[in-house]
Amino acid sequence: MSGQLRIKSSFNDIEGMLRKGQEQIDQVSQSLIRGMRGKQNYPFQSIVHFFIFHLGIKPFVKKKGTLYQGVRERWSKLGIT
Repeated sequence: MSGQLRIKSSFNDIEGMLRKGQEQIDQVSQSLIRGMRGKQNYPFQSIVHFFIFHLGIKPFVKKKGTLYQGVRERWSKLGIT
């Protein structure tokens, strides 16, 4: 979402990992918080989600009929038809 964190540490050495990577952890944490507050728009992700929903999920739910009736009712309330 907003960054990566890679810290090399020995097995079961959480304290050592935290000491070595505290600065990295702080940077990635702040980047994540900024990303959540800023609600940045990702156009490519929106396009991919659109196609996944309209070509995959929506036809699947409609095909299942009464088995997904609760989902269809919720979509109806949200204006998704």
